[in-house]
Amino acid sequence: MEISAIETMERSVFGSFEAVSGDEFSFLGERRNVVVSRLPLFAERLAKLRALASPPGYLHRFETLTPELALPECSRHRPERAGDIAWTDAGETGRLSVAMVHGSFDPFHLGHLFMGLDAVCDGSCDFAVYMPNADRERGGTTVKLDKGPFAWRARTALSGGVDDLFPALRYSSFGWRGGTVESHIRLLEANRPLLERLDRFDLLIVIGSDILHRKGFSDWTNRTYREILESVALPALGIRFKVVERYGYPVLREPMDALDFPWVSVKEVSFASSTAIRDDPIAAVWLYPGGLLPLESYLLYGQRANQALMRGAGRADNV
Repeated sequence: MEISAIETMERSVFGSFEAVSGDEFSFLGERRNVVVSRLPLFAERLAKLRALASPPGYLHRFETLTPELALPECSRHRPERAGDIAWTDAGETGRLSVAMVHGSFDPFHLGHLFMGLDAVCDGSCDFAVYMPNADRERGGTTVKLDKGPFAWRARTALSGGVDDLFPALRYSSFGWRGGTVESHIRLLEANRPLLERLDRFDLLIVIGSDILHRKGFSDWTNRTYREILESVALPALGIRFKVVERYGYPVLREPMDALDFPWVSVKEVSFASSTAIRDDPIAAVWLYPGGLLPLESYLLYGQRANQALMRGAGRADNV
């Protein structure tokens, strides 16, 4: 990755952690020290990105945003701000690998952030894309009756480090409606002119090991990603999986070996979990500094008050 892009990420990350000492975060109390203690983890990963630094040609123009949903004015993902980066022609390399982290992000936490960031840092992909699921109470592989609205969950991802770590990490709004198949097809079709020029395009699906423990995981996954491959019909497209072990959920070989796609597994990258944060507001210290503000209600009032807040928020259309 180009050094200038890494330096911009470093400034953003360190700036976010420095902001924790300000009045805006006074509600954290003594927990500020716990949040700041995560900074060395980011410094270590940014150092890994520097080790992977290469001449121009690493960054590629890849569309992740839909016109239906607006970004915050300050977002580094906005086209006018992204234009500051010296994008280069992906045709120079002929290969592109993108990690996809697709989920509820209710709320987004360090476990999610590191799943994508570590895939970039270990060379598994060129960059990682985070795509929140659409609003739903039924369907897919999960049922979350009290899930916050899409716009709120998208904000927790952007403020939860995805914006500061752009362009290594990207946010995508293509999941704003429909299921996994529809959202991935929209993303791929939006990039068809680019992808048709490549000799190889790898889509690395990054998942947590807890998903392997769900009934019917292998059948659903094979059916879903075969449909994506058949629908877009891109000769260069290949799909593979990376499983990140989560506390309490060992990686199960049987459902993974039943997949029609290659896969690897890695050890846990963070003890953070959505369940822990929802059950115990204190666990919100496992968030990136910016992500603490959209989740202040968790820390101050707990889960019940936050659910009432989300019900009152409705289904906003803009991020």
